[in-house]
Amino acid sequence: MHFESELWLPRPRDEVFAFFSNAANLEALTPPWLHFRILTAKPITMREGTVIDYRIRVHGIPITWQSAITVWDPPHRFLDAQRRGPYRQWVHTHSFDEASGGTTVGDSVEFLRRSGMNVLFDAEHNTRKPAFDHARLASALSKAAGGTYDGAHLPFMQIEFSADLKTVSFNAAGKHWNCDVQGNQCASDKAAAAGVGRGGARPLQVPSPDKKREAFIRDYNLWVRDVASGKETQLTTDGVKDFGYATDNAGWTSSERPILSWSPDSKKIATYQQDQRGAGEMYLVSTKVGHPELKYESCTVCFGAFFDAGEFREFKGGRGLPHFLKGLVGLS
Repeated sequence: MHFESELWLPRPRDEVFAFFSNAANLEALTPPWLHFRILTAKPITMREGTVIDYRIRVHGIPITWQSAITVWDPPHRFLDAQRRGPYRQWVHTHSFDEASGGTTVGDSVEFLRRSGMNVLFDAEHNTRKPAFDHARLASALSKAAGGTYDGAHLPFMQIEFSADLKTVSFNAAGKHWNCDVQGNQCASDKAAAAGVGRGGARPLQVPSPDKKREAFIRDYNLWVRDVASGKETQLTTDGVKDFGYATDNAGWTSSERPILSWSPDSKKIATYQQDQRGAGEMYLVSTKVGHPELKYESCTVCFGAFFDAGEFREFKGGRGLPHFLKGLVGLS
């Protein structure tokens, strides 16, 4: 996978390079919610071959990381590559170009997740197993979608289970798919596919397993609508711009759909409140025929913020305010 971003600063290149390449400034450049700490003794002399150990915390879980400087070319660029850490591969290129009387700082990251496997956790018994037969599902999806997929490189990042855990659903190839966990068959859901948008997004409402209610976002807060009566219930009240509930903005893809999970009995919803305040601004221009549209988004992955900044919460059947749960969002 690949990620790129740029930032222009009104300062000379030598000064900007000196700041970004100083290991002591890494803590200042990293979002505070990651609790970044350098473990290597300071001062650190930066050059090709320098090895730096550090630690971050994501929702209270410590993650250690070791990187090595593989290219050192001041004041133009330097590269760091992961030697030990959460990714199978991580190569980060920092570039510095003179532009418009200042400096354009470029970040380019090539990374691979350590495992392409979707895992189902049983919190009660502290066990884990593959969420489905990856190889067989890849074969069934290839046949149904007319593409070529393998179990280690499936074309989706999020899945949903049916209430009986016998079927998984996801978005791929511009459609919404339902596949049995044994990987015997995959079929596109035409009704759901009609709501597919940028990034293969699902419809804007997420139905409960019993199909009696559906959850949606309005004014940055989470709501639930009774399908039969149309009655709407507001579950949260403190959501605001850039600090909303169930926000679908991973940085490289986004939509208006809520990110949440219903409990199998349709009585609870698990989601998060994503803090994008202080993140960089990003503007997208559509390439459709006709007048282009300019869309604002919060750049939540700028400067390495690759993890959700939200909190894990539980909402009980539309009653009152949420209470906190200990949990992880976006990690496997």
